[in-house]
Amino acid sequence: MKKIVLSSLVFINMSMGASFDDISIGDTYYINNFGDNNDFVIVVEKRNDGTIKVKDGYGTPKIVYPSKLLTKSELDEEEFGNRVLGWGLALGIIGCYANGDCGN
Repeated sequence: MKKIVLSSLVFINMSMGASFDDISIGDTYYINNFGDNNDFVIVVEKRNDGTIKVKDGYGTPKIVYPSKLLTKSELDEEEFGNRVLGWGLALGIIGCYANGDCGN
C-alpha cells in the first residue's frame, strides 16, 4: 500500500509557473497558493529584483515570484493533479487499514 501512496505523489507538477522573461505587463495569471487559486491577477510591473507586481480583481497590489503565477490551463492541470493526489492518498490509507498493512 505504501507504493500506491508514494506513486500518487508523482502527479505533483513542480515545473509549473511562469518564466520572468515570458511575462508581459497586462497579462492575466492565477497565483499558485495552497487551497483556493481561483482569483486572477493582472501583471502591472516587472521589477528589477526578479519579482512581479500584480493586482487582484479588487485592485490590491501584491509582489510575487514568477514561479507562483499560473496560466488558466496550468491552474486547471494543477487542480486536476491535486484531486488525483487526494484520491490516491485517501485510497492508499483506506487500503492500508483494510489490509492491516499500515504498520509495515
